[in-house]
Order: sequence, then C-alpha cells, then structure tokens
Amino acid sequence: ISLFGSQLVSYAIIWYITLETSSGGWLTMITVCSMMPQALISLWGGVLADRYNKKTLIILSDTFIAIATLILVVAFISAFKNLYLILIVSMLRSIGAGVQTPAVTSFFPELVPENQLARVQGINQALGSAMMLLAPALGGLVLNQFGLVWTFIIDILSAAAAVLIMFRLKIEKKISKDQRSDILTDLKKGLTYTFHHRQLRQIMLAYALSFVLFTPAATLAPLLIERSFGNELWRLSFNQIIWGLGSIIGGLSLSFFGDVKQKARVISYLLITFGLLLILEGAVSNFWLYQILVGLTGILLPIIVTLQTVRIQ
Repeated sequence: ISLFGSQLVSYAIIWYITLETSSGGWLTMITVCSMMPQALISLWGGVLADRYNKKTLIILSDTFIAIATLILVVAFISAFKNLYLILIVSMLRSIGAGVQTPAVTSFFPELVPENQLARVQGINQALGSAMMLLAPALGGLVLNQFGLVWTFIIDILSAAAAVLIMFRLKIEKKISKDQRSDILTDLKKGLTYTFHHRQLRQIMLAYALSFVLFTPAATLAPLLIERSFGNELWRLSFNQIIWGLGSIIGGLSLSFFGDVKQKARVISYLLITFGLLLILEGAVSNFWLYQILVGLTGILLPIIVTLQTVRIQ
C-alpha cells in the first residue's frame, strides 16, 4: 500500500517534468534528488534497523514522507508550482525511504525460515511489481484528468493506511545485542565486515556497479519515449505498465520455482542478458518492438534483485 502511493508520485513527477521541460538535465536532477539521499541514508538506516524497533522506524519514516508530500500539496494548491520545490521535496522523501527500506528488508530473515526466503522474496517482488503495474496506470489517469496534486493526495492517503496497518502488527522488538557502541562504530563494523568477506564483497560490488550502470537507462526512458516515439501521456503510462507486467512474471517465477542453486553464476548470466537487452532498447526505432524489450528486461530485473538479496541474506 505504501509502495503504491510512493510509486504513483514518483511516476507522476517524472512524467510532469518530462512533459514540462523535455530536458535530460532536469530528469538527471530529479533522479539525483530522488536516489542519492536514500543511498547515503540507507547506510545509517541499516544500523538503525539493527538497534531500534523496526516497526517504529517504518511508521515514523512513512509519516515523514507523507508530511513532505503534503508540502507539495499546499504549494500547488497555492499556485506555487516550482520545479525546484519538487526537487527539495523529492530529497526529503528519499531521506525517509533511506530509513524505511532497510527496516522493511531486514524483517524478512527474522520472520521467514532460510529455505523459504527465495519464495517469499519472490512474492514480495511480485507484489512490488503489481504496484508498478497499477501505479502508472492510475497515475497516468489521475495526472491526465485531475492534475499532479491529486497524485500527491493519493500518496498521503496510502501512507496513512499503511501506518494504521503497521500499528496493528504485533512484532517483538529485536535489536542488536551490543548496545554499548555508537551508530558510527556499528556502521564501520558493518562496512569492515562486508569488505573483508570475499563473497559478500564481490556480490555487493556487482550489485552496486550494475545498478549504477542501469539507472541512467531507466531514468531517461521517459525522455527517450517522448523524443523518439511521441509525447502522448499514454505512451509513458503504457511503458511502465509493460515493465510492471514483466516484473510480475519475473517475481512470480521465483515464488513458484523456489530456491536457485549457484546463485552467483545465474546472476552473472542474467546481468549480461539484461545489459544486451538495454543496448537493443536504445537501438530500435519501433515503439512496439521497444515495448517487447522493456517487458523482457522487466522479467529479468526482479529475478536478479531477488537472487542477490537472498544471497546476501
């Protein structure tokens, strides 16, 4: 529920900026503002999730994101439609996600037996992909019929619903046994452990490098569509829907087939295939052929993410 609202706003903002500016520079700025704070805060977010109540962290971070979005609602209703304000609020939302995401992710090993992690993560990826299917479909409709403000309002309502559900969950407080060290010391220990563990170091570096390389293609996809195929809003929505459909198939495939042996080798093959598909996406001139390639990459990504996550866990 929370993810649905967040994705609705993310898509709407990207499409709004794409159609308003047709600028790669603005898309780059919104991407940096939406992702960089989360990437940096997540390092501390992981430590906080180990030391404090995860349920509380999720509730507080979701509430913080909703309040940040409320700033945009007030500004737009007041006719203050400033792109720089959108960048600032996107940074605030990203900070909240930097605390929320590690807390949510670290729940799974506590709640799920090790031999079921791949199945449950596959289901989790499929649910996330379902939101990726619903969010752009509804986002395009809301943005086209009612405007950007209503996408913000839906996000606030979804955050409120998610927080109410979290309040009802009965979860034991599980924190780190060593409470004497400070957060920076814990962070240093985590980084030291990661980079001195050969397999963990390799998969984390592969994870980081692959997403650094893939992110520009994903970020600039709306601009590619707008410039190469047409600036109709339905094309932007349809592209995300096809991606979401592919992601659902990819996520469900792991939930059905269960664990995968030789994860590192499988991940390597999938990353190579994913990269080749992206090259083809940049080369084709037919919109429908482009959509077939988008659907294929959508299938592969949740499989890659799930296998990497389970391998790390």
